[in-house]
Amino acid sequence: TDRTRDGGFDIDVNATAVRPRFLNLSATAPRLTFDRGVTLTIHGYALIGRSPTPDPGDPPAQLLPIEDRELSISKTHLAVGIDDRGFWVSDRHSTNGSAVTGPDRERVRCVPGQRYYVLPGSTVHIGDRSFDVVMSDLSVAGPR
Repeated sequence: TDRTRDGGFDIDVNATAVRPRFLNLSATAPRLTFDRGVTLTIHGYALIGRSPTPDPGDPPAQLLPIEDRELSISKTHLAVGIDDRGFWVSDRHSTNGSAVTGPDRERVRCVPGQRYYVLPGSTVHIGDRSFDVVMSDLSVAGPR
């Protein structure tokens, strides 16, 4: 077999690397249910706020405006996305901050600019508002 040295280890270059599975992204998508009844499904990268606007250099984003007459949510409050580790949130240096309450009911305040991976059953708090995270099954929408 073909082999190469990588950091002192023999690597079989014909072998398929196995990645750890955190979330089957081809079969699920995060569904966010907001405290006032609005439900949104995330498809990739999205920005949430009163009037979300991407910054220069941001990837193409799903823009998710949320009505907030009390103005506790910033214009672009939160970035959310999906990667190979799962669903994440990142506070965009909002005025009133963000936090995540996990299924274990432990609440963690989000440091602006850092990613926090969110488990299904968690609640994300943005300003005085919140949304629950559910993973929806996409396999019912398409062929098997």
